[in-house]
Amino acid sequence: MGRAVDVCQQGQPLRLGPLGRLGATPHRLIFVADPQLIDPHSYPGRPWPLNPLTMRITDNYMRRSYTQVQKILHPDTVMFLGDLFDGGREWKTAHGNFDDPEWAKNHRPADEKKHLKTWLRKYGEKYWLKEYARFGRIFIDNWVWGGTAPSPLQRGRKIISSLPGNHDLGFGAEVKLPVRHRFNAYFGETNRVDVIGNHTFVSVDTVSLSADTSNMKDRVDLREIYQPVNDFLGEVKAVKRRAVQKELRFWRGEIEEIALQHKVEDLEEADYKNVPTIDPGEDAPDFPTILLTHVPLPAP
Repeated sequence: MGRAVDVCQQGQPLRLGPLGRLGATPHRLIFVADPQLIDPHSYPGRPWPLNPLTMRITDNYMRRSYTQVQKILHPDTVMFLGDLFDGGREWKTAHGNFDDPEWAKNHRPADEKKHLKTWLRKYGEKYWLKEYARFGRIFIDNWVWGGTAPSPLQRGRKIISSLPGNHDLGFGAEVKLPVRHRFNAYFGETNRVDVIGNHTFVSVDTVSLSADTSNMKDRVDLREIYQPVNDFLGEVKAVKRRAVQKELRFWRGEIEEIALQHKVEDLEEADYKNVPTIDPGEDAPDFPTILLTHVPLPAP
């Protein structure tokens, strides 16, 4: 996003923004990667007193660190880069088939296999909701230490935590759709475009996209896992252009959405070829784009 520095001119501090532009106001963005809130899945077999104690210690460490980040740096935007939980993919959903596919049952480490029945019995939707609340207590509740009002010339402070990791959903062919549906419902769409400052951020669910190059693709129909990501990538350039235009319209004091003419038309005579659009076309100026993923894009 560019680094702002302080210099002096005739004894007075002078603010330099990105690329040295005088008077520029930087947008402060912080990435939080792999908090991986530990849980009973993290250290299977560890005796009772140690697991709760480890969870308490690590939660307190993250809470204090994150609170200091908010108090000292006052970030305008906080973006999480996946693996919000350690065992999020393991906790049974309230709806949908949660069983491991037959071909994947031998992929688990031996120390996990012997605990699987216990996990399915004890840790389900209610446990995951408690983990969701735990994440909120650490990161959402303490976000207010950075202030509730945006910095000068910023649209508003925000948290974006919808990018999933393999610990949240599973990986590739072993992503379970009920788990992804639950993650989407509570954290937002996993594939998205955000204009932040003067850059465009494209978040891509590469843990699901990896199913498209899995060696199981020819044996099992995995399209429900990877096709939504491919559909998003097929449209992302146009989505990105529209997002940039909305941002520019806002800063010009214009209505962000395009104004449509109010009229009644017969369906058979309506003109669908010249529908008004905010998309300026492929040759329009654009903001720099930053791609966000939890795992690298799969090789073609």
